[in-house]
Amino acid sequence: MMTSQKLSWAHFDNGHYQVSLSSVGTGLSQSQGLALNRWHDDPTVDARGVLFYLRDLDSDAVSSLGFQPVCNAHADYAFHHDAASATLTQQWGDLHSEMTLSLLPDSAVEQRVITLHNQGSEHRRLELTSLLEVVLFYGDADAAHPAFAKLFVQTEFDAASQSLLAHRRGRSNEERWPWLVHARLDGNEPLQWESDRARFIGRGRRAANPLALTQQSLSGTVGDVLDPVFSLQTVVELAAGESRQFTFILGVAAAREAAVALVTGLRQAHAELAVLPDEEPQPLAPLNSYFDATDLAYHLELKWQDGALQSPPLPWINVIANRAGGSLVSESGAGYSWFRNSQANRATPWSNDPVSDTPTSAIYLQDSASGSLWSPLPQPLPAPVDYHCRHGFGYSEFSCRTGAWQAVTRFFMAEDLPLRVAYLVLTNCSAATATITLTHYQQLVMGTLPRHPSPIITGMVADREILWAENPQGGAFAGKQLFTALLAPQQTPLRRSASGDRLSFLGLNGSIYAPQGLQGDTPLDERYGANLDPCFAQQATWQVAAGASLEVVLLLGEATDLQEAEAFIAPYRKAGQAAATAAATTAFWQQRLGGGTGGDARGITQSAT
Repeated sequence: MMTSQKLSWAHFDNGHYQVSLSSVGTGLSQSQGLALNRWHDDPTVDARGVLFYLRDLDSDAVSSLGFQPVCNAHADYAFHHDAASATLTQQWGDLHSEMTLSLLPDSAVEQRVITLHNQGSEHRRLELTSLLEVVLFYGDADAAHPAFAKLFVQTEFDAASQSLLAHRRGRSNEERWPWLVHARLDGNEPLQWESDRARFIGRGRRAANPLALTQQSLSGTVGDVLDPVFSLQTVVELAAGESRQFTFILGVAAAREAAVALVTGLRQAHAELAVLPDEEPQPLAPLNSYFDATDLAYHLELKWQDGALQSPPLPWINVIANRAGGSLVSESGAGYSWFRNSQANRATPWSNDPVSDTPTSAIYLQDSASGSLWSPLPQPLPAPVDYHCRHGFGYSEFSCRTGAWQAVTRFFMAEDLPLRVAYLVLTNCSAATATITLTHYQQLVMGTLPRHPSPIITGMVADREILWAENPQGGAFAGKQLFTALLAPQQTPLRRSASGDRLSFLGLNGSIYAPQGLQGDTPLDERYGANLDPCFAQQATWQVAAGASLEVVLLLGEATDLQEAEAFIAPYRKAGQAAATAAATTAFWQQRLGGGTGGDARGITQSAT
């Protein structure tokens, strides 16, 4: 495992092409000032790059050649580099793998030589799969508007050269963009390919557990895909003690013909590769949603099936806003919040990823008796049960029932205030008193995109009930404080803890799907101040009587100072205030949008029954 070591890097530049590789297998390839693959500078959770997967076809176990993206706890990894190359090694049981990265001299090409050695006494059937998100654009522009940037990329598979190609359509006759090519140079095994990220990753999944590695073949999709990737896949047979070597390249050329010729020239006298027949596209999951005229809301049923929560084919997003700010909420509970300006003054970052829909904020619940940990929202850690999402006028609501607990969560904006409210009702459905711990986590940006190192300063007041943050380098949006509060108006918690440090909460190479700060019974570490990877993380524990409900209010807002923040927070310390505000906000939007007042005036209270 590599969860507690700082990343180390190897960087190579031959004048035509630049590539960086981290000690966990992630990194960025660039040429001509363009980012070729998608990568974000994130010292805490770095999971993007030119990635390679291994799947044991007899056991269906999956690993990656670097620690990322699978984060295989059952494998050992090492990383070393010199001036010419960098090598990642993995020992996964009796399978040893090495990947060596280098640049070809005087060309815009990187090569990755992969060696697989079966050290065991049994025959092995393995599947080797590459993956990279295609960018072919200026890195800053892609990071600012990734969904828009992806729209102009077209992909194709060239059968003669057995290579994947991509280029960016010009927005005028004068605009020209280079071609990107990805190929395997050696081996006679047939290739499969994919260029549609939605088909490879699968809706609601991520690179750690892609849908493609649960299926028998890649779909072979190319063309005007909305979210382009390059993925090549081959099956490798290894006898006991046998080693095999494969070379994959990624390169750039000025034109299509030059890109194909590049592959042909590099392959030289290698044997012909088999050409696979076209594959039938895999059907997307059916959409299970409807509009209910009685409460004027869209309802989405997310079913737990085949060991995962099933997502609709595309995101269903609700924009909840007033003049002071707002939130974007998808059917998974992911999204982001902003104040004053939805792009330049984001409070929390937005992944803007219609495939994985990765959240940057999360609510976690843990039952003390069973130890089970889950989210009351479909992301990031769903319980193995069905979830219900309701997008209405001015709110989004989620409900689920697992074990002894029923949870209902409603998001809304307080009318005319820079204040987003998450109102939870947690009901103990058992016949005995139970103890529940709630953790609320939010990554902070206070700008357009996260910065590393971050200028944000975090702090705590009111015995961890309120956390605050300020960005002295916020430009036109500096001078105000972001704040969050965790309140339970009817009950004092047994204990509280908090942190303003994302690194200590998630853990190095950790993730929002399995944060290190929630392992064991240790309270959050109370780290605040400057020079951190900033976040808001708050935790509280309560006892709830049999059949009783606990009301929890989670606030996120912006204020001139802590005195103004307290004025925004104070009304929500009263029992019933959040429910009353939620109902009033819904009624306001129904009237404003012409829906009348026929909706559910009791809001979340009725939903929890």
